[in-house]
Amino acid sequence: MAQVWGLLCLRLTEAEVLPLNHSLQAAALEDYVHTLEHTAKDANITTLDLTDLHHAVQAFEEAAKLVGEQAMPSSSSSSSSSSSSLNDRLAFTERRFLSRHASSSSSSSSSSPFDDLNDRLAFTERRFLSRHGLPGRQWFKHILQAPGLYKGYGSDVFPGATQAIRDNEPDVAQQQIQIAAQRIAGAAAFLLHGEKS
Repeated sequence: MAQVWGLLCLRLTEAEVLPLNHSLQAAALEDYVHTLEHTAKDANITTLDLTDLHHAVQAFEEAAKLVGEQAMPSSSSSSSSSSSSLNDRLAFTERRFLSRHASSSSSSSSSSPFDDLNDRLAFTERRFLSRHGLPGRQWFKHILQAPGLYKGYGSDVFPGATQAIRDNEPDVAQQQIQIAAQRIAGAAAFLLHGEKS
C-alpha cells in the first residue's frame, strides 16, 4: 500500500497538470440519473421532473470533455519519464520541490501557466457539497453520494432525492433534484471558468 501512495505522490508532484479525469465523474453522473429514475419508477412516483438534472449532467459532461482536452497536451511529457528508475524520479522530485520553494520565496508573483487549470481540476468536487446538507442528516453535505439512511455502510446516489422517494415524499424529492441540478451545473461552470462563474 505504501508503494501505491508513494507512486501517487510522485505522479502528482511531477505533473504540470493534475491527472484528474472528470469525464469519469460525468459518466458516473449519467448512471446516477438512471438509478434515480429506476428508484422513482419502482416507487410508482411519476411526477418528478428530471429535466434540469439531465441538462446539468449534460453540461458537466461537456465541461469535463473540454477541460480534459485542455489538459491532454502536457500529459505526454510526464509519461516519457515513467520508465526511469525510482531513485532518478525521487531526485527529480526533490530538485523540483527545492526549485519551487526557492522561487516562491524569492518571487511571490511566479506561477505556472497551469495553476488556474489545476485549481479547477482539484476543487471541482467541492461544488457537489450543499451548505445545508441532506434532509434530516445535515452533517452529510455531498449531494451525489452518501450512506443510505437504512443501508448501514451502503451508499445511495442523489441521497436526498432517493431517500425522499423511499419515504414517499415527492415534493421533497423534487426539491432535492433541483438542488442536485444546481450543484452539478455550478460544478460544470467552475470546471470551465473557475471562480469567475
